[in-house]
Amino acid sequence: MLPPSRVPLVVLLLATALPAAALAQQRYRVTVDENLRLQPSGNAAPLARVSAGTELRGDQQRSGWIRVTLEGWIWGASTGSAGSAGFDLRVTPAGGENLRAEPNGSVLARLQSGTMLEQVGRRGDWIQVRRTAWMWGRSLTAIESPAAATPSPAPAVAAPAANPPSLDR
Repeated sequence: MLPPSRVPLVVLLLATALPAAALAQQRYRVTVDENLRLQPSGNAAPLARVSAGTELRGDQQRSGWIRVTLEGWIWGASTGSAGSAGFDLRVTPAGGENLRAEPNGSVLARLQSGTMLEQVGRRGDWIQVRRTAWMWGRSLTAIESPAAATPSPAPAVAAPAANPPSLDR
């Protein structure tokens, strides 16, 4: 291992920048049913209609829009090969398909036909997918992360009684 004085400066800069980038991710909850869009604009075609209550991760803001990552499960028969760099799958049914919290679980969003997705896992006929795109910021509320929350004080320990009750009566 090189002594600290021999470690290239670029390595030190990268090592300090990566944790900061990871901390930039904020958790959000969708407050009203809202469209997920390819670009930060109300004119961009929606990729999905995300249900109120769905939790997302966000990392950038632009003109009132927040770039978020939506993740969930889709029925494998409703997907086809994406044929596009960076994406593994696309939604194939003409009417779109549900994105669920878990296989056969609650619906998080309704994905539009043709929406490109990144595959991140598989369980039987279900595929875990992810998509990063933009949502209107006023339709989201930030969720305080446990690490950022102020720790609650430890519960007080009751002082022992001056004269504990006798057990041998």
